[in-house]
Amino acid sequence: TGGTIAWHTGLRRMLTGSELVEASGARADEVIDACAVPSWDLSVHNMVDVATLVKQAVERGATCVTVTHGTDTLEETAWLTELMLGAEIRHRAAVLFTGAMRVSGAVNSDGPSNLAFALTAGRRSGVVGAGVHVAWDERLYPARSVHKLDARALVPFEEWPGPAPREPPEPGSTVETDVALVKVSPIARASVPTDAAGVVLEGTGAGHVPSSYHPTIDGLLAAGVPVVVASRCHDGARDPDPAGGALAAADLSAEKAAIALMVGIGRHRRLDDLRPWWSDLIASGAPIRAPRAHHALG
Repeated sequence: TGGTIAWHTGLRRMLTGSELVEASGARADEVIDACAVPSWDLSVHNMVDVATLVKQAVERGATCVTVTHGTDTLEETAWLTELMLGAEIRHRAAVLFTGAMRVSGAVNSDGPSNLAFALTAGRRSGVVGAGVHVAWDERLYPARSVHKLDARALVPFEEWPGPAPREPPEPGSTVETDVALVKVSPIARASVPTDAAGVVLEGTGAGHVPSSYHPTIDGLLAAGVPVVVASRCHDGARDPDPAGGALAAADLSAEKAAIALMVGIGRHRRLDDLRPWWSDLIASGAPIRAPRAHHALG
C-alpha cells in the first residue's frame, strides 16, 4: 500500500509489490497492488478496502497474507483488519503487516529484511490463526496492543504490556465509517457533531471530559447514538459507565476505539444493541496494569 518501504528516492516513485518481494529475496505466491500512497494519505475507505482484500485472499485459500504499509497509520489498518476478518477467517491464516523506516534503494534500508521476516514468519507454526500482527525486526506485535511511539527509531513500535488478548466479537456485514473522533480538554474545545452515527471523545489523562460537553453527550446517548470516551493514556480505567452511559475505550487508543466503533455499529447500529458487543470487545483485551505507587517527598 505504499509508504516508506515502497518509496524509492532514486526512481522517485513507489515500488510495486512485486519489486518489493524481489528485493526481499523471499517468496510470495500472489502480489496485489492496492493503493500506493503514504499512509497518512489513506482514507478510512482505503483502510476498509485493504482489510477486504486480506479477507478475500484468505477466502481464496491463502494461509499467509502480508501487507506492506506506511508506519504512521499501520497499527490502525492492522487493527481494522483484525476486527473485520471474523473468527472463521482469522483462524485460517496468518495476517502480518510490515513496513520500513528507511526508504527503498537506500544502502541500509530495513524494508527488505522486514518483508522477508513477515513472509517467512507467517508460515511458522502458531502464527496461523493467532490474529493480525505487525512483523518488525524479527518480532511480532499484536494489532490491538501495538503502537508507534518513536518517529525516528528503526524499531518505532512498542507493545503495551499485558496477557495475550482473546477473540474480539464478530463483525457485521458492513463498516460504518461515519464516526467522529473529537479531542476534548481544557485546551481542545472542538464542537461535537450531533449527526454522526457514533462519536469517540478523547478526554484527558484519566479519560475525563470537560463538564461543558456533558449535555451534548447526554443528548446523543438519549437519541441512541453510541459515544465512546477514550484517553491519551494507555492505562485508563475500565469504568463501564464513564460519562453517564457512554462506552469506555479502556486499553484502546482514541483512533483504535473509533475503528472498533465503526465495526461495531456495522453490526449493531443502536446503542442498546451495541453495548453487549462493546463489552465483549473490552473484555477480550489485555487487562489494565495496576497503578504504580506514588510517594510524596517531604
